[in-house]
Amino acid sequence: MTDIGKAINELYEIKNGKPLQTDIFNPHSAEDIAQMKHELISMEIYSKEIEKFILDQNYQQMLLEQMQNPLNCLIRLYVLEGFDFAQRDIGSFSDPYMVVKCGK
Repeated sequence: MTDIGKAINELYEIKNGKPLQTDIFNPHSAEDIAQMKHELISMEIYSKEIEKFILDQNYQQMLLEQMQNPLNCLIRLYVLEGFDFAQRDIGSFSDPYMVVKCGK
């Protein structure tokens, strides 16, 4: 959790006498964002800048997690044209092939 997240949790606990029950700093849906906005308004600290900051932090964290996880996928590659392939068989055309690498 970021420093601003800790500060907001502390403010909530001081104001309400109990810790924040929901994870408003990790919204995944429009309902979660509405809940976050409601909690910030109830603490009387809501502003568009705070909302944007929290959403940006969540988006950056989500991107980082997705980029760290390998993704297996199937790629279909169509080669449309090739030139000057070496002839390997006497009296016939070559059977060219191509090697494609992505990543390691």
